[in-house]
Amino acid sequence: MTDDHVCEQTTSLALSFSNQAYSRDNDSSNGVHSTNLRNKDKTSVVDNSVHLLESDNHKLQGVFSFGDNSEGCCGLGSLESSRQPIPAHVATLANKKVVQVVCGHRHVLVLTMEGEVYSFGSNKFGECGTGVASSTPIPTPVPITTVNYDERGCSLDDEGRIQTINERIPKKASIPVYTKNGNTKIRRVVFIAAGYSTSFALTDDDRVYVWGRNESAALGLGISGGCVHTPVMNPYLSGLCLVEIASGGVHGLALTKQGVVYGWGGNSYGQAGFPSGSGASSVIAYPTIIASLQCTHFSHISCGKDMSFVISTQDDEVWAFGYNAHGELGLGHLSPVPEPQQVVGLQSKGIIQIAAGIRHVLALSSSELVYAWGENNYGQLGDGTVENSTSIKEIHILRNRRVTQVSVSEFASFAVTIHGELFVWGSNEKHVHGHPSASGFLSPRLATWLSHLETSQVVSGLQFTIVYQNARLQKEIPSSSLMNDWIVMLETGQFTDVTIFVGSQRTPLRAHRLVLISRCDVFRRMFLTDCVESRTGNIEVPDVAPNVYQLFLRYLYGDQISIPLDFAIDLLALGDRYDLPRLKALCEDCLRKHLTITNAAKIFEAASLYDSKELKQVSLQFISNHFGEVVKTNGFACLDKHLILDILVKSPSFLRFTTKSLEEQSSMTMELHKEDEKEESPVHNENREQETQPLVTERHETQFV
Repeated sequence: MTDDHVCEQTTSLALSFSNQAYSRDNDSSNGVHSTNLRNKDKTSVVDNSVHLLESDNHKLQGVFSFGDNSEGCCGLGSLESSRQPIPAHVATLANKKVVQVVCGHRHVLVLTMEGEVYSFGSNKFGECGTGVASSTPIPTPVPITTVNYDERGCSLDDEGRIQTINERIPKKASIPVYTKNGNTKIRRVVFIAAGYSTSFALTDDDRVYVWGRNESAALGLGISGGCVHTPVMNPYLSGLCLVEIASGGVHGLALTKQGVVYGWGGNSYGQAGFPSGSGASSVIAYPTIIASLQCTHFSHISCGKDMSFVISTQDDEVWAFGYNAHGELGLGHLSPVPEPQQVVGLQSKGIIQIAAGIRHVLALSSSELVYAWGENNYGQLGDGTVENSTSIKEIHILRNRRVTQVSVSEFASFAVTIHGELFVWGSNEKHVHGHPSASGFLSPRLATWLSHLETSQVVSGLQFTIVYQNARLQKEIPSSSLMNDWIVMLETGQFTDVTIFVGSQRTPLRAHRLVLISRCDVFRRMFLTDCVESRTGNIEVPDVAPNVYQLFLRYLYGDQISIPLDFAIDLLALGDRYDLPRLKALCEDCLRKHLTITNAAKIFEAASLYDSKELKQVSLQFISNHFGEVVKTNGFACLDKHLILDILVKSPSFLRFTTKSLEEQSSMTMELHKEDEKEESPVHNENREQETQPLVTERHETQFV
């Protein structure tokens, strides 16, 4: 099975089932809906344009979480804080190319481009798959390894040892028998799903692994009850050529490449797709084809707590079944729907995604319109009211916003646009909106306080939210080849119209007038005036080594060079001569990183000569810290006496180092001043300059400069 088989439209399986008591106050004047938990002070509404993090005009990339963190749901590595009121970076995933994130009730699964699965959050029932029954506050790899089954429904490891899940798993003749293959093999996962306390992973070899709570056969293993704390292969789902899996409270759906839908688990309201009620089974022990849906080819599936939806993009239809006490099936009534029924209100609307939560649902169409229905006591339907709706309503505020994905939490809703904008509405209980003080919104509000985050996807659990960039949706734009093309022309000498004679041997280096003019103001002024260089196209640079100047030209043409330490001071001199701050900064960074006792004096001299204030301060501090060693080096001995005096005056280590008396120190300082006075003569000063300035780094311009 390949990635092409997997639907890349990530659907938030936001399954949250708490029935905590709320009181509500409505403020229709500003569209803000205030919600309060009992025994909790009422929160205030603030200007939602406040930015919580400095972004320096650059959007922050990565996985960010906010909201309830009571069981490590935010993946921040700590359980000390039960809430995360503003976005926090999930640092463990910083270097991962994330392609899918799904949320259960209080746990999270993350899938990377490499096929790895990470989990964090609540793990009471093994839903994180780490093998322990305690919360996992930091993203942890989930071991998806080879586990084989024999015809009895027992699992076999790669050594052929039996690892019985439950002896009551019935034999299913159509299930292939997987045999021992030698060594343990890590499976590459291509799709993940999460329910209340359940987790599913589909691998590239068409196997399905499950873990978590198995109440009402929620894992589809053919039995009901118990927990699975590490991933095991589901023999009934493996080998079906699946493209999607969805999980609800205690039920699940699976969609095959052929458009066939399987259902299993709790079926008290018909949410698994089979008749419920008197005489009907309330539990579907293992995945079974939903016969009433066999005449239609389906493309997407979604599960809420006790309800299910299937989408046929081919026929432009949506079917719903299950619990409906609050109108969450969008059928215009409150009666339960024990068997799949077409949602007339969504027919011919081009629905491509459905996000089903506990009691309310959002739908997204191919024309980028957003629809909502179900419970609305906290404004989660986004229509400006708190009235429930049994019928489909378009959220008009989001029209023309180009929405690409929707998600729901317990009492909140979210939408992401193609521009990376995030809209939020409904309750902000436990800061599920990422706003530290707002109570909530009765209609979609642009989350400007999150505008510093690069967002392409949003998912939510009970009362926590995660935003991230889907690596599958990020198209790689080829890098510009302009600089590379310029370098090729420099190296081949094609179309050159300038000759630079470098060094005492006048080594000719060919260049392009247009490139030099566009990259350097000194060359621009040179060629725009009537000087000898402009007329002849010949430039004399006698005081620089040819290999250094060649490297300098490569910087001008390519904007990036790897600076050898041996050339760093010479290139710093050229950066200063040709007024190139970026080149100077690159050289300064190289010298700063390679500062040693041997070269400290030379670097200090270069920093002083070429006006590199920060590098001068760093090298001076280094010399001060290692004065006893630096003073013995040849570089220090060759320093200009003024620079030595500068070091002695500014270095407190000098007084600690010297073994002379205070009188001797004073005498030495006076001698330096006397020598300075002697050198005030113009002739003597000229001789001093010739003695102290090295040829390669001499501050000397071309004829024009």
